[in-house]
Amino acid sequence: MRILHISFSLENAGKENMLVDIAAEQQKLGHCVAIAVINNRVDQSILNRIPATVSIYLLNRVRGSRNPLPFIRLFDILHRRFRPDVVHAHDAHIGGLIRKLKSVRTVLTIHDNGYPTEPMQSFLKLFSISDSVKTDVESRSNLKCTTIYNGINFNSIKNIKRKSSSDSKINLIQVSRLNHHKKGQDILLSAMYNLISDKGLDNICLTFAGSGESHQFLLSLAQSLNLQNHLIFLGNKPREWIYDNLCDYDIFVQPSRFEGFGLALVEALAAKLIAVSSDNTGSAEVLDNGKYGILFKNGDHMDLVDKIQSAIELIKTNESAPLVEEAYDYAKNKYNIQRTAATYLKNYC
Repeated sequence: MRILHISFSLENAGKENMLVDIAAEQQKLGHCVAIAVINNRVDQSILNRIPATVSIYLLNRVRGSRNPLPFIRLFDILHRRFRPDVVHAHDAHIGGLIRKLKSVRTVLTIHDNGYPTEPMQSFLKLFSISDSVKTDVESRSNLKCTTIYNGINFNSIKNIKRKSSSDSKINLIQVSRLNHHKKGQDILLSAMYNLISDKGLDNICLTFAGSGESHQFLLSLAQSLNLQNHLIFLGNKPREWIYDNLCDYDIFVQPSRFEGFGLALVEALAAKLIAVSSDNTGSAEVLDNGKYGILFKNGDHMDLVDKIQSAIELIKTNESAPLVEEAYDYAKNKYNIQRTAATYLKNYC
């Protein structure tokens, strides 16, 4: 089967990382796979992970440009250069570009809640990354989705600490784009303030791994809460760094106000961290409604304080090991990339 994955961008974000992983796995399974990126928003670290056996077409369109040349190149790829059997889009608005392709199966993966449903009408088949996304789309339209969970390569993530955490320090980490309106980093900073000032936990440090439009806002908020000595902003890190270093933290916190899935939570379980997350529908689904992590009430920073304290207590009393081992086994069985890629192949037809 000849499969062309299409995305508007290839930045260092969950959707794009997922796209590359699926393409690589499908190629391993003996299919001819290519990736087309329409806009010029491309991260070199993502390009470096694409196997040489997967063709890559960079159309280098400037976002918002009306220059027809990139789309002429796209149609050349579709009709002459690659000629796929399946076009697998990862942005709904691509449907408007390829809706006239009657001889090619066009499918779409919906990567988050809240996307407009009208452009989705152009595709023969819709896939959602979670039941949360499926419910969101189907509740707002007459469309039907098939859920195929995102997955990761568990063999790529280290889960043995190079050094034991000191009894005097607890290291928390949050990995995502710095966008507090969605990801809720402001909720986490408020919880950090109360943990330190009200609960007397002066031995905690929070690391943010990621970049984004809320960086300056979060810096200012941290300064107003006097958290400078308890906070590290690492900036954007390639996924290889995350996979190599995540295991050296103690607690992963995901305070998102909403999530379609929550791939970073799966990565945390693979690294054998205790996961503390808001109970938004996507994250709660990943953690099986709290069976494999600790959920706090969405938006409630004081409940987050209590749940982080509970996680710290599990670590200090050496009761965290059974939880993280059970969560690891659960996630490895349900959210592995080999299963994801094979399930897509089965459902293309």
